[in-house]
Amino acid sequence: MKALGKVGTACVLAAPLALTAPSTAGVVTFDELGAHPSDFFLVNPLRDEYAGLRFSGPSELDGGAILDQNSNFGISARSGRNFLAFNRLPAATMANGGRPLDPETIEFLSSPVSSVEIYCFGTSSLNFVMEGFDSNGKLVTRSEIANNNTAWVRLAISSTTPISKVSLSETKGGSPAWIFDDLSFTPIPAPAGLAALGLGSVFLVRRRR
Repeated sequence: MKALGKVGTACVLAAPLALTAPSTAGVVTFDELGAHPSDFFLVNPLRDEYAGLRFSGPSELDGGAILDQNSNFGISARSGRNFLAFNRLPAATMANGGRPLDPETIEFLSSPVSSVEIYCFGTSSLNFVMEGFDSNGKLVTRSEIANNNTAWVRLAISSTTPISKVSLSETKGGSPAWIFDDLSFTPIPAPAGLAALGLGSVFLVRRRR
């Protein structure tokens, strides 16, 4: 199976004279890390390749992997050539011996966020769920959406309580494989005092191998 995706950058800039440090939405399209293979057995699951973010699966070896769209998913990436791919079939194994399984957890290490969205696609009837958790691991928001089999669908959450991590999963099981693309999120600005000291400045950049 293959898949594609692309990644962008996010930053929170210090503003000493402002009440809060201005921030911009982060965007991850899974292409910023360069070209990727089209087969799971040639890649490892996505982990900490993006500074300020941590991706993980249900176990140490498992989780979503970045693949190129020249795969047998039969789906083009929503942007660029890469996406974050999953496959529950036993034959789908990765270079590290793990499997591309959900749920996928994304932790926001540099700054909590107020909103998160990602686009989902599968070729059969599926149901995608995103749950947002605070710094204590308490569920603060949840959203789900059904796949329409013909187009990308947008899955999004927002919360007045800062979101420290999200969990992404497929709950219907109508197809063993699906993909995510174009993750975006809105960092919560640092308090003015921290920003004035330069402690509120956070830059999310690609981590080079």
